Amino acid sequence: MHSVATYLIIHKESPINIGGANSGAETATLALAEYLAKLGKRVVVAGQIEGEVSELAGIEFWDLGESFDVVAAAERARELGEYHLISAGRAIPFFVFRNELQCKSKILISHDRSGNDTGVKPQVLSTLVERVVCVSNAQASVLHADGLPQELTSVIHNGVNLDLFPAGAPEERDWQKLVFSGALIQDKGIHVLLEAYSHLKAKYAGLSLDVFGSASLWGREEMFDSAQLEAQLPGVRFHGRVPQAVIAEGFRRAG
Repeated sequence: MHSVATYLIIHKESPINIGGANSGAETATLALAEYLAKLGKRVVVAGQIEGEVSELAGIEFWDLGESFDVVAAAERARELGEYHLISAGRAIPFFVFRNELQCKSKILISHDRSGNDTGVKPQVLSTLVERVVCVSNAQASVLHADGLPQELTSVIHNGVNLDLFPAGAPEERDWQKLVFSGALIQDKGIHVLLEAYSHLKAKYAGLSLDVFGSASLWGREEMFDSAQLEAQLPGVRFHGRVPQAVIAEGFRRAG
């Protein structure tokens, strides 16, 4: 039995690349784990883990495999002693862990678009958890409208790691450089940005655009031929799927 508080974080059914490039939900899950570990908590992250890493920065990683074997995680969690369960985006773990007596609290972190994105209706979710953490008041309102009691929700806005993303000096910035970071999919509006850029470039010859990301971040096929677009749109450069440190440098240099 560990004397410090133990947190088991189960990520949803999308891969987490330990030490590599990740999408937003994966980045947020790892950031939360790192923060709890720095506070001296014991932290376990369970999910579809990419790579051979089993421990990093004080965090233990459990690979649930392509089948997202949450049942195996519940069985293994019995060796933790008492723990708090946090699920990133999905209600499935709360059904599996429902009768686990050593699980002292259940928290859902929600950053999706509707109440049903968790996999169950908010009314059902309210019987499974002690707390739902939302990333905005607007998102909390969506869940409330779908039937989640307001007293179960807390809002913690998205933050930033200022050690990784320090502000760039004004004199070192290119004030005509634009930056996009994210999955290159229609949901994120990259096609709208590229269309706008094509019009703006005609008016502002010095304009440029750095694009960081890939459709693979969401497991999708590429929307377009990036090499062809670079040839068609002067000043546009696609950097692909890169670590956060590379994106941070892009932000520091841009206007």
